[in-house]
Amino acid sequence: MEMRKSYSLCLFLVILLPCLGFASDQVPFIAWSSTNSLQSIPRIDAGHIVNQQSLQQDYLDVLPMDQPHNLFLIVMDKLSIDDITRYSNAHSSNPDGGTLTHLKNAMQSSASQLVLPAAETIDLEDDLRSRVSGQVVELASPSLKDLKLDSTKSNLIIIRLDSSPSESRQAAMSSLDQALLQILGQIPGKFSPYTVVLTAQQPSRAVKEKAKPESVNIGRHLLQTAAPGADSNYTYVNYTEGACKVYFYATGMKLDVVNVSRLGTTNVSLPYDGWVTDGSECKNTTIKFVMSHNDIGGNEIKTFKLTMVFNQTLGQYKYWVTESVEITLNDEFNFPMDTTDFVPNSLSTPVGLSYHCSDLTIQENSTRGSLEDKVRLDVKEFQVQPFGINGEKFSQANDCVGYFSAGIWMGLIVTIILVLILGSGMAMLADLKVMDKFDDPKGKTITVNVSD
Repeated sequence: MEMRKSYSLCLFLVILLPCLGFASDQVPFIAWSSTNSLQSIPRIDAGHIVNQQSLQQDYLDVLPMDQPHNLFLIVMDKLSIDDITRYSNAHSSNPDGGTLTHLKNAMQSSASQLVLPAAETIDLEDDLRSRVSGQVVELASPSLKDLKLDSTKSNLIIIRLDSSPSESRQAAMSSLDQALLQILGQIPGKFSPYTVVLTAQQPSRAVKEKAKPESVNIGRHLLQTAAPGADSNYTYVNYTEGACKVYFYATGMKLDVVNVSRLGTTNVSLPYDGWVTDGSECKNTTIKFVMSHNDIGGNEIKTFKLTMVFNQTLGQYKYWVTESVEITLNDEFNFPMDTTDFVPNSLSTPVGLSYHCSDLTIQENSTRGSLEDKVRLDVKEFQVQPFGINGEKFSQANDCVGYFSAGIWMGLIVTIILVLILGSGMAMLADLKVMDKFDDPKGKTITVNVSD
């Protein structure tokens, strides 16, 4: 219960908002319930838009409408996820809900909750009407004083809240929060069990299409891959088991297999989505992270599995290292890979930091008699973190360029050459000898005896 309450609406939106962008016909779908019906349904991936079919099958089907239940559908004329984030003080270090205090409190105190930042709700009302066995009531105000429902059936109460055209967004959010206060003050006890859904007819402002992911190497917001079929240009895999977490991110993965027995030669770009983490496990200070795909689109190679084993060192200063990397093709061909490139010069990454490399090449650890026989995986913008994850984003990155890149070496060499030239010149100037005696017209002439 404490774990659930700690993930408040505001913190959730802070994590989600920088990664989001959606088309102009998607609106938020925010729900909370007095039952646990919303706990078992899939959570939204960052940047993903829930289409109409997914909304019905994955989210609405789990609502307990086949038993006594009251569903309150609150429909605003305009609402965007930006409104809720901005006016709930979500960007504050200690968010108290801001203008939407009662919305936050309602979600935190509920038994289960759900936030879909972008969903297609075109036929939502019609779909919900068809699911209830009791009454369908439409209200133009948040007053439930004279409302009487059949307590033996499921009922739908639709409450429409329209804002004034001249009203600011902050004023509209304040009116929404006051309406929620009035509605939620009448629901418990009288209309339990219940579920409240907050959505809108259209977004409050047009927003752009899904944006390109941000730079990943320094404390970026967590980016997750979209669901199959969505237009994504990055791969994000998240393995979570209790307190154990592993984040994996890449903008592209290319597999090269050359002259391998029974596999031939294959050059294939691995899919962005559809990855699963079956087989991953955590044991004390060791994490086995497995990401696999059942159809990578190759002619000879159908399945791909990448297994990485991470180990955390013990002692006063804790580091994590990549113990082993293995690629499995077609569920039977195993190739141990060289992990040298994972941490430059075999150094470790401190716990609490992620590891990032713009261009990472993982080659097979052993050769089979010819340099042309190889299994190689090229990864663009690779980032991984198995230990020390706080919140829902990568920590700062230990980059694979190390402390001395090519540019740094060039600058150091040029500086050393210039210093040597300057030092040589100063030494020559310091070694100059000048005359220390001169003729005095009033004195004796200086005579220098020169022998033959």
